[in-house]
Amino acid sequence: MVTLRNGEFVFINNRKQLLLLERGTNQEAQIIYGGEVFAFACSEDETMMALALPSPSGGSSSLIRLYTFADNELGDAIFEVTTIKATQLLWSGMQYLVVCGPSGCTIYKWKNEKLNRVVPDSATSAFLQGDRVALFYPDSQTLKFWNLDSNRIMDSVKPSLRGRRLISTVGVGYFCFALYDDGSVQVYYVTKSNIKKLSLFERFFPVKQNEKVTHGTSSPLLACALSSRKVLVGLRGNNKVHKLEYKNEKHLVDSMQEELQEPFTLMAISRDGRRCLALNTVTGKYQTLVLSFSSVKTVLTETQHEKHSSNDSQETTRKGNTTCAPKGEENEGISVLSSATSNITSLGDKNKNIGKCPKVSNGTSPSPSEGSNRKYINGITITTFGVVVVMIGFLTRRILSSQRQ
Repeated sequence: MVTLRNGEFVFINNRKQLLLLERGTNQEAQIIYGGEVFAFACSEDETMMALALPSPSGGSSSLIRLYTFADNELGDAIFEVTTIKATQLLWSGMQYLVVCGPSGCTIYKWKNEKLNRVVPDSATSAFLQGDRVALFYPDSQTLKFWNLDSNRIMDSVKPSLRGRRLISTVGVGYFCFALYDDGSVQVYYVTKSNIKKLSLFERFFPVKQNEKVTHGTSSPLLACALSSRKVLVGLRGNNKVHKLEYKNEKHLVDSMQEELQEPFTLMAISRDGRRCLALNTVTGKYQTLVLSFSSVKTVLTETQHEKHSSNDSQETTRKGNTTCAPKGEENEGISVLSSATSNITSLGDKNKNIGKCPKVSNGTSPSPSEGSNRKYINGITITTFGVVVVMIGFLTRRILSSQRQ
């Protein structure tokens, strides 16, 4: 499987045809090579595609043919060479093409518009680990990391474990994974200076009997490096993707999992880790799914994901602070507030008016101007009454004083 820069998946289906599924579409995968294909590899600049095809002479050999590649289509055949039976192809940069099969690997160098054989090797599978090529040697159960430019072994590790049979190895970013026959996965952290053994995940994946012989073929383990500390890993044909995080010196944590909805099974993970290629086991069709790693384990197609995000945005725009409606709009305002006020009626009489608009005058309650007039009239009445009392008291005193005289 290859993910192109624009997000397209290139892969081989169960009919041994080479297919391409474009990003962000609901259309079916299109066939870009309809003949039988054992393996393929795309050059780093995505201008060449190498295919391992059946040899015209038959037997245990393969025909390696190079095509130009542009606009998601194969162009002209530019070179071909017959080699050992090939079940895995790997481009290292723009120069080296590694051809692997059950009987060994052969390294070719692309120079002057032709493939030149560099060296045969007893390794049976290969993967890229940074700028180096990792070759697996089944006899010694050893991984060796090669610098092809200098033709030197830079480092090596033996991923074998007692009581377990090693099935396959794969690397991405700084992480290297070894899969065993009981489904356990051993993880290594590979830098230019050393190889550090990290966590062993016991019985991490369900391994079927027919998956127990994978040397000489591409690994069933699928991995995508999100950063130097985070990586996604899954098993082809399974329905779960794990997000692993490198927490400290030797501890790797299975922090999150994404489970694909039935009836989908995992076939590949994109470069950015946001999508995966999945096979619908009911219809037999391939589809691109979005990996969300949300708390609710659902996976949407890209179109559904974009629509869902758009709906969330519109819902957020519609939400706002509820305010009281001005005069002439009180009916609309009351209808907006009805749900809010119904939720707080049990808080007591003191809180009954929370969230409500002021009542509009209906003719039975005094208006503010009417209240002011009444206060003014009451003040005059009290003042007049006080003056009358004072005058009566004054007159009474005059009358009493004149009688005494």
